[in-house]
Amino acid sequence: LSITLTSCGAGKPKGGEGISYFGAAWLNNERIIYTKQVETVKFNYGWIAEIGNNTSERVWTDYFICTMDLNGEDEKILKQFRFVEAGVEGHMPQRYIIEGDRKTKISEMIVPHMESGYSCNKYLIVFSSGSVYTMKPDGSELKQIVKGGYPRLSPDGKLILYTAASPEAIEAHEKFRVEFKREPPQGLPGSLWLINTDGT
Repeated sequence: LSITLTSCGAGKPKGGEGISYFGAAWLNNERIIYTKQVETVKFNYGWIAEIGNNTSERVWTDYFICTMDLNGEDEKILKQFRFVEAGVEGHMPQRYIIEGDRKTKISEMIVPHMESGYSCNKYLIVFSSGSVYTMKPDGSELKQIVKGGYPRLSPDGKLILYTAASPEAIEAHEKFRVEFKREPPQGLPGSLWLINTDGT
């Protein structure tokens, strides 16, 4: 069985938008959940692939948490996050959660991690973007739980398994930076942690 659910073919995107998909997982037996990245671009000339070659200017990037059925139809948007490039709405980049016609500024951009994807049951969706987040399957009650990544729900749905650096590793990392005036040759080592789904 091989069914194409989405396609990101080459060529000039419709309306100056470049679309890609990542982080797909099963929401349930009838639907999948995934992140859709949509780059909105102002063209000088040419194709979307010429970003970075002085032919176009990225205006903003939207990250949608979406679901669809197994026929690649009935796409539903659960959440939308937007990163606006510096200079478009002021000197500094802007970050928003968008719900209908309402834009709410957020201090940290939320981009669901493309490798770890989503962990779901019929009551909860878990994903990471620098921190571990939970929300209901309808997209409501988005909540930041803890700093970390690669979250997975336990089979009974009561716990979240995730990775994060230990306080000792963070301290050693910072000590190296101060002493040697450069980044350590290796990144922060990750440890395994458990936390309740409500963050306690």
